[in-house]
Amino acid sequence: MRTVKSIYLEIVQNVDPKTEDQAVITEGTVGTVDGESFSKEDILNFYNRARMITLSRLRQLQLYPLFVESIPEVIDTVSEDLSLHGDPPPHYIFEHPEGYVRHIGLMGPGEKPGFIIPKSHKFSLISGSDPYYDITRFAFAIEEEDGFHIYYQPAEGAEKFHIMYVKLEPHTIADVTGGTKVESINPEYHHVIISVAGAIANERGGVDPEALALRLLGGGQ
Repeated sequence: MRTVKSIYLEIVQNVDPKTEDQAVITEGTVGTVDGESFSKEDILNFYNRARMITLSRLRQLQLYPLFVESIPEVIDTVSEDLSLHGDPPPHYIFEHPEGYVRHIGLMGPGEKPGFIIPKSHKFSLISGSDPYYDITRFAFAIEEEDGFHIYYQPAEGAEKFHIMYVKLEPHTIADVTGGTKVESINPEYHHVIISVAGAIANERGGVDPEALALRLLGGGQ
């Protein structure tokens, strides 16, 4: 397993290897100085975005078990008191937390069974036309751009839902300069992260970072 520092350094060497004074950024100075074109925070942002893109494309390719086995700490369960939102029908919204990658499961109030269903089933759910979607007995969630929309017959006040999801905590500059934190993503995909970070930095180069990640993972041309 490689450290965050070593991967960050390789990204720097690929996209912005010298400072404004033309000093080469080395293992000893990486993370403490800015490059000629990008600040140290810019490089960190490229790195973190590349990690998220890589995992998102793995999800698209249904290779989820391949990276979860190598990142046990990304599995998290959050219990949230969610406030009701309006019609139709009244429902709760759980916003995607920072670092969110994908959902795993849902449990309604009082350990009531919860199910995350495809967006294509939304009409059947909210219209009540399908008896399977009985919101008096179960909690159902549909994932939208802004988070999970959870449909459930509410009681008085806020309701507590348990949501299990995969997340990825962003690295910090302290992780780089500390030199000991290990990159948690499967080493098989480190080259993808580095290449995608380079594509993000070179935004005018005509290479779409998401398409590049998909191609490098074997899912595209």
